[in-house]
Amino acid sequence: MRSPRLLVAIASAATTAALLATPQAIAATSNESAARARTVQPCAGADLHVTLGRAEGTAGTTYQNVKFQNTGNTACTVKGYPNTSFRTAKGKRVGPPSSHDNFSGVPVHRLTLKPGGFAHTAVAIPDAGNFPVSQCKPHATAKLRVTAPKRAIATVFPYHTTVCTNGDGTTRVGPLRKGPHPH
Repeated sequence: MRSPRLLVAIASAATTAALLATPQAIAATSNESAARARTVQPCAGADLHVTLGRAEGTAGTTYQNVKFQNTGNTACTVKGYPNTSFRTAKGKRVGPPSSHDNFSGVPVHRLTLKPGGFAHTAVAIPDAGNFPVSQCKPHATAKLRVTAPKRAIATVFPYHTTVCTNGDGTTRVGPLRKGPHPH
């Protein structure tokens, strides 16, 4: 059996070796983490599953929440504003596409979504009845088309509302934010 002094000496030597190696180990770990962060690729359109969340209203505007989930097997990144537009039942665009507007006030950042991770935004739909018909030129919709930032694959949802096709009452969409939704 080893003496207690020998065990203490071995433990002390192991601790000293670990402490001396720590700066290099930390540097190596930091470099590996940085390299992994740089190699995270943008999310492929096929890996982003888009769903509609709850619609919330304020005086004069409905905010339709939109969620993006990474359904791929690896982490990926997204940044910016999705493209959204309202459509007729036959797919013809109703009015202009939603303008990009940072109405949330949250800075636009590149978001890394782990597999299963979420990002979200909202489409602001002003109440067409709040605007003079001659300025708003209201039109009924049947669909909402959503495309993730810098992607080509769109998801189309049934969506019945009335939107302004002209003027200050046209729709807006905010930038992507991390998580499924703040509520």
